[in-house]
Amino acid sequence: MAKHLIDTDLYIDLIQSGITLPLIREIYDKDTPGIYFSSVVAQELLAGARSPAARRRVEILYRPFERVGRVVTPSHSQWKDAGGILAKVLDDRPDLKTKLPALVNDCLLALRVAVYQEPRRLHIASERTILLSRCNQVTV
Repeated sequence: MAKHLIDTDLYIDLIQSGITLPLIREIYDKDTPGIYFSSVVAQELLAGARSPAARRRVEILYRPFERVGRVVTPSHSQWKDAGGILAKVLDDRPDLKTKLPALVNDCLLALRVAVYQEPRRLHIASERTILLSRCNQVTV
């Protein structure tokens, strides 16, 4: 069974518009048991939820995954690896320094996904896949 991790940007679209994007609908229709929720994504969504109604919408998204034990969280080792990767990225691209907070979360998500690359791949449904792939390439 394929495993899927849906990134924050796609959930934000759902929360803001109330419309499920075709990509999310397809994944949920075909592989619901293979969908996981990231604690990094939960943190990003909760940080952006400024009203009680917004927090409830975010909770509606992650609570089912908590109930069935399908939440993935970066390990201590992955946090350390993220620090090393981000140092390399910033050495190569000092212009990205202002993007560091977003890069941290993207890198943690990519490192967590890297755990699932063999023998099964954890697919990241995201518009930021290029950046996430870059983090994976640095670690390989």
